Amino acid sequence: MFITKSSGEKVLFEKEKITRTALRAGAQPNLAEAVAQEVTRRVVDGTTTKQIFEMILEILDRDAPPIAARYNLVQALFQLGPTGFEFEKYVAALLHAYGYETELPEILSGACITHEVDVLAVKDNRRAMIECKFRHEANIYIGIKDVMANWARYLDLVDGAKRGLCPQMDECWLITNTRFSSDALKFAACKNITLIGWNYPEERSISHMIDAKAVYPVTVLRDADAPTLKALAHGKIMLLKQLTEGDTATLAQKTGLTEERIKLLTHEASQIINLP
Repeated sequence: MFITKSSGEKVLFEKEKITRTALRAGAQPNLAEAVAQEVTRRVVDGTTTKQIFEMILEILDRDAPPIAARYNLVQALFQLGPTGFEFEKYVAALLHAYGYETELPEILSGACITHEVDVLAVKDNRRAMIECKFRHEANIYIGIKDVMANWARYLDLVDGAKRGLCPQMDECWLITNTRFSSDALKFAACKNITLIGWNYPEERSISHMIDAKAVYPVTVLRDADAPTLKALAHGKIMLLKQLTEGDTATLAQKTGLTEERIKLLTHEASQIINLP
């Protein structure tokens, strides 16, 4: 039986991939197997990967909502921009969880021109200049032009640092919530540029980094509608940890939400963070 990817390519359906996907989201083996079996019964020749994603989410929403929230992380990241959260601020918070000192500089002077830099991250006395590329859809790839433009910006800042115009730059990074083209990956490998995308590199993808430290954005909450997310953004509550570690009354005051609503959101956030 063949299924259809977003690109239109036909690939063989593999039940084991469903099991692995559910396990990565935090499902116990028996639940992961049950999800895979139910999806297998429902899939027919030509079913799209998007439809399979929706099937899995529907089953998890029914049987294990906190796991559904983790499974839906890719869509939660797509919601950051439209709901008022800036992707570069989220990236800075994620890197901070990994021991980086981060800042969001406005303008830095290179040797030739000034540059807008999204994030500067320092760890072990090395400073990374980071470009953050947010996309609203999974099938929009970051191409070679973006990577080369970021490399040129980095080189100008390196030269600017030699003239005392900006801080020293040691590493060039590009982080996105989607994927990279093959040429982008080749150029980055050649120039030693760090690329971090949804599923790249495998051991340090943005999805893996988020899961490993439970740095989930509030957009993963299954019980949060658009007005709720807007209220959280207004109160500068971007991470689930801010809900679980915050004071209910203070959070209500910051967001304009009722204390009862905050308690419900905090309970859901705690369940998502504390999955085994």
